[in-house]
Order: sequence, then C-alpha cells, then structure tokens
Amino acid sequence: FDSTSDDPIEVPITGYRWFNMETGDQVGDQQILMATAAGSYMVEVSDGCWLNTDTFNIELFPNPVIAYLDSTLFRQIVVFAENGTAPLQYALNNNAPQSDNVFKNLPNGNYTVYVIDANGCEDSEAFLLETTLNLEVPNFFTPNNDGFNDRWEIIGIEKLPESIIYIYDRYGKLLRKYKASDPAWDGEYLNRPLPSDDYWYVIHLLPIDKYLKGNVTLKR
Repeated sequence: FDSTSDDPIEVPITGYRWFNMETGDQVGDQQILMATAAGSYMVEVSDGCWLNTDTFNIELFPNPVIAYLDSTLFRQIVVFAENGTAPLQYALNNNAPQSDNVFKNLPNGNYTVYVIDANGCEDSEAFLLETTLNLEVPNFFTPNNDGFNDRWEIIGIEKLPESIIYIYDRYGKLLRKYKASDPAWDGEYLNRPLPSDDYWYVIHLLPIDKYLKGNVTLKR
C-alpha cells in the first residue's frame, strides 16, 4: 500500500479486553461492555499488531420505580415513584410527559402510566381504573351535641374534596359556603345555633362540574 497517502487506513479489530481498574479483573472481551458496577475501567483494542488503550469512569444511576398508584379520589390517579434522577416526569398512555404526578378526570378504562427521569430511564405500569361515585345526601340531621348525627355528613363526598357546598335558608340567604374537605355543617350560622327548619343546599361537584340541589331538615 502507499504509506505516503494521507487517507485513513481501515484496520480490522481482532480483540477487545475490558478491565476493572479497581480490582484488576478482566470484565469483558466484546466490543460492548455491559457494566454492572460503577468505577474506573480500561479497554484494550488490538488489531493483532497494534494495541491501543483508553480509560474512563462509569457512573450508575438507579432507575425510577413506580412504587404504587393511588386511586382514592374519583376519576383520579396519583403516581408515587421512587429512585431515578430528578426531575421526574409522568405520562399516561401516549400523551406528552408532565411534571405533575396527578391525572384527573379519567374515565374508567385501561391505562399505562410511565415515569421518566432526567436520564431518560423509565418505568411503567398498566392498570384498570374502575371508580364509582355513590353519594348519600342526608335529608335531616340533629345537631344536639349527643355525639350522633350532629353534623350534616355527605357520604362519599370525600372522593371529591374540591367540591363546594352552599347552605341557604328558606329566603335564599347564604348561611355557609365550604369545601367538601372542610368539617361538615353543624347547623350554626355565625357561631349561633339555627332553629329547627328546612334548609336548602347546592353541591358543586368538582372537578366533574356537576350540581346537586335539594333541602335538608335541621331537627333539635
């Protein structure tokens, strides 16, 4: 061949040897090393005549892991993940990743949730969402401090803690406005007990944006 040419010469590689420099052990003999431990490594590349070496450090980062999924609230999934390199992102099915680990307003069905870390490593979990909303709105309560039925407790509203509840008297005066996550109505207005009577309510169910209306009897 022409040794004066400036063109590169392709020489076939005949061997690879990988070494863990901390232990001195040979850990591989293929072109690709599947490292299982962090540390300093050296690779020897040979074409049968020439030997070339290089050294480098390998850092291993734990993959993100989906610890569990919380479906306590209505049509909502909260993803709890462990490990991984922050910041973590979350995705549902083929949708774009987001920084929020909460997915709301989900119809029942099959889903796959993903958690992706800053290195692009990910974990996924398939799940079936089957949520039901069974609300029981009492038509009376007895706030007489006997420890039984003293508050107007709406059964099932805890699945929609963002909901807003409005209480009115028979003349349309607003007596109380509160969130479903707040203590239930105790039959008072401005810290004074209201008399036995019928009162009207409007329940704005959020985030599903539905309304329930009716009346409740306060008995003393």
